[in-house]
Amino acid sequence: MQRLTPPSRDELLSLRPPKLDNDPEKASGYIVEREPAGDGRTIASATYFLTGSECRFHCSFCDLWKYTLDTPTPHGSLTRQIQSLHRDLALSGNQVEWLKLYNAANFFDPMNVPFEDYESIAAECESMDRIVVENHAALTASNACLERIRAFRKLLVPPLEIAMGLESIDPEAVRVMNKSMRLGAFERACDRLSELSIPIRVFVVLQPAGTRVDEASEWAVRTCQYAFRLGAERCGIIPARGGNGWMDRLAREGRWVPPDLSTLESTLHRVFATRESNDQIATVDLWDWDSLSGGCDACRNVRYDTLARMNLEQRSVERPLCSVCENAE
Repeated sequence: MQRLTPPSRDELLSLRPPKLDNDPEKASGYIVEREPAGDGRTIASATYFLTGSECRFHCSFCDLWKYTLDTPTPHGSLTRQIQSLHRDLALSGNQVEWLKLYNAANFFDPMNVPFEDYESIAAECESMDRIVVENHAALTASNACLERIRAFRKLLVPPLEIAMGLESIDPEAVRVMNKSMRLGAFERACDRLSELSIPIRVFVVLQPAGTRVDEASEWAVRTCQYAFRLGAERCGIIPARGGNGWMDRLAREGRWVPPDLSTLESTLHRVFATRESNDQIATVDLWDWDSLSGGCDACRNVRYDTLARMNLEQRSVERPLCSVCENAE
């Protein structure tokens, strides 16, 4: 694979497709799913996709800016979005235990979540058993951010969990990701969260730009192992995708290809086989299932169900072989 040149901020911005028509008073939506609790149980969790200002970092693989505002998040808007989603969730009849507040940026960046909204947001979360928010590790490692984390946790009734993107420890992928973060900063962030007894959730990207296709699964497994050694409670493996302009250009030029279904399957099996404890939770992201290549009409549903079962049961499950496409893969 041709060695990639890291994109500049201006290059990334120039290649972007238009943003969505985002309303600061309206969330993108929510989903309800089950996930492993870590003690053999599964729990129902809701993810609220909140609309706020754009992340200050410009990672080369990210497309979450599509769901953000060009201006700072208005005071009170996130609380009102949460209240609206609470009403929608109640009308759906779903009962959830954990709540993820994902704002396509950083929960503890004052530009993304106003500090003065912490109290009202925390009040809306009182009935949950756990609250999960997302934050960039380089911010999490800073003293100022840690003070905001302590302040928000003090207001919360349920325990707080923080999700951070590690993405990959493949040096070539790290070189082109524009994460604005060295691995040392990620390690400091994990150390500080562990000192505060805050559970850590880590995002791992499968086959990012810069990673060789034949090494993609290996690097994802190594990245999960690294995160677990640093105290992460769970790793979510996300297939790299296009959609942000720069990744799409790489795909058109043949300099990056998204992972296929077989790579995703083999990666989860390998993580299960190499983790040091069953308390280390690994799942694969199935939200963009339809964009994954591989399989056929005769087996894709079975393969989805098998991966979903592996996510919940936290063990390898062998799927039935497909006589139509197995030889082709």
